[in-house]
Amino acid sequence: MAWTSDFHSCGGASQSPINIQLSETIFDPSLRPFLLSGFDVPEDEKLKLKNNGHTVVLDLPDNLLIHNGLPQEYRAAQLHFHWGSRGAPGSEHSVDGKRYSGEIHVVHYSTEYSTIQEAMTQPGGLAVLGAFLEAGSEENPTYEHFLTYLPQVSNEGQDTEVPGFNISGLLPGRMERYYRYNGSLTTPPCFQSVNWTIFNDTIKLSERQISMLEDTLHRDDEEILQLNFRNAQHMHGRIILANFRTSPVSGRRDPPADPGFLPVSPVPGDSSDKTPEKDPKLHYESPAPGDSSIETSDEGPKEDPELHHESPAPGDSSIETSDEGPKEDADGEGGTGVVSQPKNISPDNGVIENQRAPTLGTGDMLAIIFGVLFAFTALSFLIYVRKHRNRSRRLNTENKPNVIYKAATTEENIA
Repeated sequence: MAWTSDFHSCGGASQSPINIQLSETIFDPSLRPFLLSGFDVPEDEKLKLKNNGHTVVLDLPDNLLIHNGLPQEYRAAQLHFHWGSRGAPGSEHSVDGKRYSGEIHVVHYSTEYSTIQEAMTQPGGLAVLGAFLEAGSEENPTYEHFLTYLPQVSNEGQDTEVPGFNISGLLPGRMERYYRYNGSLTTPPCFQSVNWTIFNDTIKLSERQISMLEDTLHRDDEEILQLNFRNAQHMHGRIILANFRTSPVSGRRDPPADPGFLPVSPVPGDSSDKTPEKDPKLHYESPAPGDSSIETSDEGPKEDPELHHESPAPGDSSIETSDEGPKEDADGEGGTGVVSQPKNISPDNGVIENQRAPTLGTGDMLAIIFGVLFAFTALSFLIYVRKHRNRSRRLNTENKPNVIYKAATTEENIA
């Protein structure tokens, strides 16, 4: 049964996840770093961990906030994971066709709304921080604290309590570089209301920790819960912003002037989200059985052949932010990544708008200079003409008649 038969939005034009094609990303330096608050949860505060049959969900306190990097302030609601199986990667997003071992999603909703259920139907109502998981040589201590509780929720419907810890430790150590696009929930009801952030830096777990995530949980039919991801969806003209230069070509491009090509959430009244949905649950609920977007064969998930391109992976330091383009790193590790906020986003609805400040080009400056010179020349000419006329008028005036002065005489009276 296809999701679209019950959830019309799942067939919309702004669906997630996507394949991030580095050559098509647009460099946007206005995307700012994140400012997180409240993510260091005290140990005496208990967090609910649950196996819902599709993933494992950790509920988060409502005082975890994102203040920067997004169009408005967002409040954390929960986090969950997507993974594959032994030998088959299971991240939802991919980079140039490369899929990673797993992916963490930290789900937030706008503080403009009182609940996540209210926010999820509104444009820009949700914001998800996503990061890739991959195998490394060392144990990850923060993930170890979390993973030790998985056996207590091995069966669908089971839940337990986890002592508080620093939630930001589940995200990349450096969050300076990231990709940004607008999309949807990746499971029904697939509302197209998500400001997506995908960090460039990956999170390293040991092989044992990756296996724990892949092999511990079960669905309701006692089947091992694996390959719980949705395949990449079509872009339909959307663009992907990056706050760092991903290649010599894309790194020098500016966001297009036409706002219709900027990544935007659907406007209110979008028919894709208007159709009544059945049982609108949060996006981490189990997908409909038989959904072809999730591959569960023994061969593992099948990739779209168009997505296979060799390219720098997130976390690869061969991607540099300088104008000189990408530089190769000897050990091939240590990329950086992340930050949030699409360029010129309206705080009212999270929609990215084209509001670039006007600038004066060389032609405009020359026109202004010549205009000033012309005005000055014209004024000088008028003054000269006026003076010349006054002078001519004085020269043409008739001379006054000569005045003859007669010397005064004194006559003496002779007595």
